[in-house]
Amino acid sequence: MTFHQLKSLSFGLLIVFALPLAASPGGPHKPEGKKPMAFDSLEQAASILSRFVRTDDFDGLRAACLKPGENTNFLHVAEQLKYIDQQTPLSARCAGQSFPKTGDSFTIGSHAGPWNHMNIEFVKKGNKWFLNKIWICR
Repeated sequence: MTFHQLKSLSFGLLIVFALPLAASPGGPHKPEGKKPMAFDSLEQAASILSRFVRTDDFDGLRAACLKPGENTNFLHVAEQLKYIDQQTPLSARCAGQSFPKTGDSFTIGSHAGPWNHMNIEFVKKGNKWFLNKIWICR
């Protein structure tokens, strides 16, 4: 193999290995073919969100959001949510709470304390609640 063939091959490998990074969970777009998730209860939402972060399925978590692109660093937010879930599971944090009977938006989390500035925002469309976005307020 000549030097030019080797150089061309190594450039091609660089492109192949670099492509998946462009679609990483920290990027601005949803994974293709995935749709936002609808929830019947906050308990169901907390359980599913926990499953996403416990299995490091940050692409699935991103796809579950209606507005994931508003986070410029979704991977950081997902990792923080995983840390929070490890400290106290989301299901325990949401125990005794439910989506409101009236209104079309609902946020769990807080600007301080055990939620560590994490906010999980839901919006109601029809009879279902959707994960709108997950964000950190600092």
